[in-house]
This record gives sequence, structure tokens and C-alpha cells, in this order.
Amino acid sequence: DQYQLLGADMDFDMMISNDMNLGIDIMVEGGGEQLNIDFDTGIEFSYSIGSDAEWRLGAPSPIYVEAAANDNTDWDCIDDPSDVGVYGEGGEVEVEDLCGMLDGTYIGSADYNVYLSGLPMEEFGFDEGQFDISISDELTNEGDYEGEANMEDVNFNMRSDETLEVDLGDGTVIDATPCDTCPPGNPVMFIMMGNVITHASQSFGEAVAEDFEAELEDSFADIFENIFGVGGDEDDHYHDDDMVMCDSGEMIYEWQMNNGNEDCSDGSDEMDFYLRGQMNEDWESGDYYYGFGQHMDIDVFGFETSPTIMCEYDGMYQELTIDNANDGWDDCDDGSDEFANTQTTTYTCHDGMDISFELVNDGSSDCADGSDEPADNEGKWFMCENYDQIPWQYVNDGVANCEDGGDEYDENDGQTFYCADYTNSISFELLNDGTVDCPDGSDEGEAIFFMMDAYINDGDGNALMATQDLMVCAKWGCDITVDDERSDQWTTYTSEVMAPSTYGGMEMCSGGHISEADGTLLVEATEICSSHYMGPEVWGTHVYLEEDNQLRVVAEAGYGEYDDVTMSWQLMDVTDGANTMVTTGFEEWADESTLYSEEIVDVSGPGEYCLEVHLTQAGQSEPFDSQSECIEFEEAREPSDELMTIGEALAESGLGDVLQAFGENIGATFEDVAENEVPEFPYVDGMWAPLWSDEQATIVGVGLYAWDEDENGYVIAGPTTTGYSEDRPMTFASIRYITGAPAQAAQQEMADFSDLEDIVDVEDHDLGELSQVLEDAGADTSDLGFPDNTETGDDNTAEEVDEPETAEEAAEDSGLLPFVSPLTVIALIGLAAVAGNRRTENE
Repeated sequence: DQYQLLGADMDFDMMISNDMNLGIDIMVEGGGEQLNIDFDTGIEFSYSIGSDAEWRLGAPSPIYVEAAANDNTDWDCIDDPSDVGVYGEGGEVEVEDLCGMLDGTYIGSADYNVYLSGLPMEEFGFDEGQFDISISDELTNEGDYEGEANMEDVNFNMRSDETLEVDLGDGTVIDATPCDTCPPGNPVMFIMMGNVITHASQSFGEAVAEDFEAELEDSFADIFENIFGVGGDEDDHYHDDDMVMCDSGEMIYEWQMNNGNEDCSDGSDEMDFYLRGQMNEDWESGDYYYGFGQHMDIDVFGFETSPTIMCEYDGMYQELTIDNANDGWDDCDDGSDEFANTQTTTYTCHDGMDISFELVNDGSSDCADGSDEPADNEGKWFMCENYDQIPWQYVNDGVANCEDGGDEYDENDGQTFYCADYTNSISFELLNDGTVDCPDGSDEGEAIFFMMDAYINDGDGNALMATQDLMVCAKWGCDITVDDERSDQWTTYTSEVMAPSTYGGMEMCSGGHISEADGTLLVEATEICSSHYMGPEVWGTHVYLEEDNQLRVVAEAGYGEYDDVTMSWQLMDVTDGANTMVTTGFEEWADESTLYSEEIVDVSGPGEYCLEVHLTQAGQSEPFDSQSECIEFEEAREPSDELMTIGEALAESGLGDVLQAFGENIGATFEDVAENEVPEFPYVDGMWAPLWSDEQATIVGVGLYAWDEDENGYVIAGPTTTGYSEDRPMTFASIRYITGAPAQAAQQEMADFSDLEDIVDVEDHDLGELSQVLEDAGADTSDLGFPDNTETGDDNTAEEVDEPETAEEAAEDSGLLPFVSPLTVIALIGLAAVAGNRRTENE
């Protein structure tokens, strides 16, 4: 039990930085002219994240025990506690665990700088520095996070056939097993580190995303303004002023409020009840009438919920309301909703009582709690002679509600009412008198309905439409019918008040309230104002520079069939406030559903020009819709005389032939090196081996091993290992394996490295030839850290300077994890690739 994993704590810090830059400083001469180019561009980025995290599994895990006892162990997360366990045999097992939660705090920062400067744009006719770019920002945030631990694709693949005896560095020799799939350290530590990085970085990213996006948009807007003279947000239809905050903290556009869709994740953008004014078309006459659309949460009506049954429906297991049972139609895929199909024989009431399924939805409550019948949210209604239906409460109330007055008792008529069983009849006078006279009680009852008052005003408060006592119910035939099975819904109503036939936009403000049948207020709709548009619209207004002093102008509008609309346009020269007409035109709306006009127009020269497009309704003097677009263009920019002279001189110089010869020479040189100077690689197989100790239940070191064609084994990097030689036939990298405290000291020393000699042993690597070649090419090597190659003669020696102690020389102690110099990375990756490829072939 001492090896059971309970969880882990981690204090984690990580920083990543990357600087890339390119500088070009050249002088081009030709034809007696000079062009100096001092060009710089680069990207600087750094990201740091720190976290103090705690991870606890849902139950103790035997992952360490199983990993040590088996050749291959998979570790997965599950949700069901009953599935926790170890599955498999023969060295192949799978450990299923409740991986639990990871929570902690984070502090993160990110900064970036993208820049470009020094392009000689003035030589191409632009302003000096016009294309200089600089985008930078620094983002910081701290907070908490919580999330599920993820163990996806975690695998321990032990090479039990390659058990090794290794020296940890202090003389202690232990048995270790190579783990192909383990990281170079405690696997659980790396797994938790990956989870911490993911959760902390995700939380940080979500916290700063909006600020980052806003800063980037502002930066690019400034760049476009600087280069092209155009603001980056000119085409934006919505700005920060148009945004509103949800109760959840999200931001949405104002027009998304109360639009019938829940745009906030918490639904706080939609009120339970509101009205929006409309103008609805009568498709027969083509006339428009005032009306409104309404959103309502029908929970305010207190409707009952129908019982449900469960079955496979359209391939999915889901609920069906009980009114689908025994309705003569197979709604369930297997027909189990119909008693006649003999699939279902018994129904369990909500109170636990069992009845025959045949009695479900038969119009009579057989369950004591009535749960075998659909909920009745309609109540009892009276049908008039013309088939209109009125609430039962209106019968014999002293007011004729049926067209023929048939809902009121007439003593001269001798009306008779037949009870629902059609075997008994009573005088119509006894209906709705508060006393049950029919054996089945069908002479008494109440309809379920509500009353709504609503109004529409224009933006100035003038009444456009008002209606009272609109009947709202869950039954067809009411003024407004609602679905009692849907909570939120959108319904519409059209009045008999005709709307004006003029085109264009207008503002409509709507409000109202809903009451119980007895007048008790249920819910009130706060007044909401919105714009409404009727008629065609200008779709597009475009002006393009075609050629010198020529513009292409485009106007288009739509959509619909109209015979009383004219589209007109005019191109104006507004240079320096001139406001001079250049051209004009118009087109009548005829049989087509859209209008399109395009012309090429000659203009006097560079300047600012604006195209205006208008739609005007017949009989009206003012347009009901307009759009405009402006363009400004200048004289074509020409390269400077100096640049033209240099270009002509280079074209005549034969520079292309020189560069081609240079390229061919480089290619031949590399081919010669490849054929004659590349040494033969002596290794035919290799193994990357994080070393697992059963005794310590963790990775105690890392080794890189290789074999030659005679199957002799060598330690390329790693601890001293029994049976493996450290006398390698080829040394392609200077590697010294150090562990523990010396490794940590070396790592700290590396952080301060700044010169070439800090990371390269200049005594083992002759850099003088490289330095000389660079200097011969004109490069300044003074900042590169090359050793001084100045010869002083046989009798004189350069003053000896004590070299700082290297990390390797400082390594004296032993520990658990190795330190490997960055200079070995490329070579190690190459050997690991050979090993991986060879192992794949063997398998």
C-alpha cells in the first residue's frame, strides 16, 4: 500500500521566449548613383506561467505497482466508481482510475513586439517611414482554476528483456528497466505538469483574450490609417457603444437584446414577456396591417405538465408525452406506445399504482393521481352554431358571445342541452349555474384562458394601434394560441388597423400586459422601441479607380416587385469642398426584383469623389433610402531618378550570371563534401532509455545506448552501465553525464551564458578558421565570442586568463536526474531516430 498513488502537489513556473530579427544594411551603386538600405524587422515574444496546484485522485491508485509488475500498462480515467480496477493479464494490463480534480492558482504574463522599419519608401514615391510597423503589448493576469485531470494516452512500456545494472554516481548499483514511453523523470510529475500547463494557460488565455483582441484590432487600425489613410473600423457597423453586458458578464450587441434568441449563455438578454411592433402583409390584398411579435415564458400561466413515457423514437431513447399513447399511431420505433401491439401491457402511475396500459390516454383517469391522462391546459369550451368556441364561463352570463346568441338561455326557445354521455338531457337554463345537473358533470366547467391588452406608438408617442381583451389560450381559435409544452416561445398577432403604404423606416414602441380571466395581472411587458423598414433598400454603392482619370460607379438595390420606385444616382467632385456635379442618372423599377447600374465615368483628375444613390417612392419628394461612398486618389507614385538609374545599371551589369555561377559553385561544394568528407556512422541500433527502478518506483536516470554491427553495446550518454562500454568508436558530441546537485548548478550557470565560449569548449573545437572566413567576408566577429587568434611569435605567449569552471568540471555529486548540454540535442535526436526506425523494423 505504500506505493499507492493518492495525488500530488506542484509549484510550477515556466517561461518561454523567442526573439527573431533580420537586419539588412547594404549600399547599392549603379550609374553613378547610390542607394542605402538599412532595414530591420523582427518578432519578440515571451510567455510565462506560474501555478501552485493540488491534484487528488478519487481513490488510491495502484499505477506504480502495476507499471513495475507488467511489460505494458495503460492508464485511463473513468467516471463510474464501479469500473475502478486493474484489467488484463500476461504482462498487458489496463488501470482504470477516478482521476479526480486539479485545482490551483496561476499568474501569467505574455508580451510581444512585431516591428518593421527602414524600407526606403521615399525612393518609390511614398513618405519616409510610411510603411514602418510596430505592434506590441504586455498582458498579465492571475486567478484560480479548477478542472478534471486528464490521463489520455498514458502508457508504461517496460523493456523487461533489457534489464540494466547502472551506477547512480555514488557507487550504488541498482537494477533498472528501460521504459520506452516514459519521460526523462517521474511520469506522474510530467503528467501533472502537462495538466497544470493546460488548465493554467487556458484560464490565463480566457482572461486576457478580449484585451489581446482589442489591442490587436487597434494596432492594425493604426497601421491601415498610417499606410493607406483609411481607419480600420470605418466599415464596422457595431462599436463598443452598441454593446451591453449579460448577467453572466458576457458582452453582446444591443440589437441582440430581446430578439427572440438567447444570445447570453444565461438567457439574461431575453425578458420573460415583451412585444415588438410589426407591419404584417395580407398576402391576398398586398396591404399591410399593424401587429406585433411577442416572446413569452408560459411558466407564468401555471400550465400543468403532461406525464411522459420513454422509448426509442427515431433511433434515440427519449420522452414522449402520454397523449401519444394508444392514439392509433406507432410513435415508438418498436410500437410499444400502443397497447394493441402487445409490447406494453402495464403502466405504472406516478404514485406507484399499476394499471393496464390499455387504460392510458382513454379520456378517463384510472390512476388515483390522474397520471395516466394528459394534462388539461385547455379547460371546457362551448361551441357556437357557427363552430366558434367561447369559454364555458360565458354561457348564460347575460351577454351574447355567439354570433346567433346561442350561448344564452331563451325561455321562448325551449333550448335543450345533451349531456356528454348523450343519454341524458337537461334544460339549457341549467348550464353554468354552479350546480351539476348532468350525471357526468358536463353541464358545468371552466375554460383556461387569459386576456392581453397591447399597444403600438410611434417614436414620438403617437398611438398607431391599441387592442384590448385579446384572448390567449392553449387551444386553437383564440386570438393568440400558445403551446403548453414549450416554455419559451414566439407568437405573432395581426390587427385590423391598416399601416401606411409609404416606404422607408419608422420607429415603433410596443407594450402591454396579460391578466387572468378575472382581471388579476399576471405579467407586464416593458415598452420596447425598435425600427421597422418597409420597401426596397439600396444594396450597394461602389466607386472604383479604373484607369487614369476614370472611375467605375456601381449602384444596386432590391428586393421585391415594385412599380412605384425610382433609383437615382449622382457622382460629385468634393475635392477641397468643391461639391461639383460630375454625372447623374436614374432607373425606374419595373418587372425585375432588383436594380443594377454600372458606368465608366471620366473625371478631371486626382481628387475626392462621392457617389450618392437614392430610392424615391412615386408621389414623394424626398428619398426613403440613401447610400453614399467616396474615393480619393492621387497621382501615380513614381520611383526616384536615383532608383531608376541604379536599376538600369544593374540590368546591364550581368549580375544575374554572377549569381547563377555562385549558386552552381555552392552546389558542387556540398556534393564534394557529401561524397568525400562525411564519416561512416558506426552504429546500427540504439535505445533511448528512461531508467525505471522497481525499488524506488520512479525514473532514476536516463541513458542513450547504441550497438555496432558486431552487437557491442556503448553508453552514448547516461550513467555507467554494466556490459556497456564508454569507449565509443565515434564521438559526435562532447557529452558528460551529471546528476543531482551538480546538474542543478550547471543549469543555473547556463542561464547566465551569453558568449560562444560559454557553451563551446574552444579547446576541443578550432573556431579560428570559421572566424577568419567570416572576417574575410566582411563580417564583424568582435561580438561573437571567438577566441583571439592573433599569433605572437615563438618567444611570446598571450597572457593566460583563468577560464571559468565549466558545468561539467563542477559535477561531483550524484542524484536522480541527468543534465545534458543543449549542444548535444541535434546529435541525440539523430541517434534516437535511428533507434526508433531500427526497432520498428525489428517489430
